[in-house]
Amino acid sequence: MENKINSDKFEVINFKNIVNIFKKRKKIFIYSSLIVLVISLCITFLIPKEYASKSTITITSNFYYGQLLSKYFPQEFDKLWIIRDNNVKDDRINRLHIIENNLKSDSFLNLVLSKINNVISKRNLSKAIEIEDTGSLINLTVYTTDPQLSYKINKAIIEIYSSQKYEDFYIIYKNLLQKVNDKLNLAEKNLSTLSQEAENYNLDFYSKLLKNIKKPEDKTVYFSTGHFISPELQAKINSASLEYYQLKGIQQSLVEDKDLYLNRIEVLNEPKIEDVKMISNLIRNITLSIIASVLAGCICVFIVNYFKN
Repeated sequence: MENKINSDKFEVINFKNIVNIFKKRKKIFIYSSLIVLVISLCITFLIPKEYASKSTITITSNFYYGQLLSKYFPQEFDKLWIIRDNNVKDDRINRLHIIENNLKSDSFLNLVLSKINNVISKRNLSKAIEIEDTGSLINLTVYTTDPQLSYKINKAIIEIYSSQKYEDFYIIYKNLLQKVNDKLNLAEKNLSTLSQEAENYNLDFYSKLLKNIKKPEDKTVYFSTGHFISPELQAKINSASLEYYQLKGIQQSLVEDKDLYLNRIEVLNEPKIEDVKMISNLIRNITLSIIASVLAGCICVFIVNYFKN
């Protein structure tokens, strides 16, 4: 026996039914849509306009004696944020990640607040700062309703952080320079000792040679000396000389290129003020308002129709 379905119990919903519902409830659709649209547009136009101050920072490029520093002083090499030539991408990403974390820290935000005379709360300051780490540089953007405050905060962030890192690097730089001088003195003494050892070896060699030479009777023997040392000793002298001149180059670089070791934070773009509410954002907000009002109208129509039936 077949079970028959009573179609009268079910309302078939199709496009024609939906159109009829909207015709029947068109006033509800229009009024609800207009209310939502007006509210959305009011929010769009009445909320205070935000201004952005944008800047870009990165880590300065490497310099000539960077790899030698890595060879002789690996800890100071890393602490000075010098980037390895064979690992530029990863080193730069790691250092930029450190910068991003530093700029977001509570201690740093307190310094910024003090610099701008606490004209904004720490919570609002944290919300106002947007940091974008691209892997090669950092885009720093500060959003506030006051363009001058946005600029002031952005400027304060760069100045405080650059100064802070300069002081940190200066301590490392001073210790490094002292280590280089100490190691250079040892290398110079070692080279002097090896040179004296080579001289003694040379004299001893020719002294023994002269003793073993048999002079023919009634003949004059002409003899000239050169500089002869063992291959092992020569290798030690070459190694010591190389170390001395490399350390001398590092010392010269530290003295002559001091700013390169201390000013590791490079400002690619100084802070500038931009109007955040560009036309593209305005059109987007109006479009979203229209879409929201239509959806709200549809929802209201179906809710009213459901309860009326």
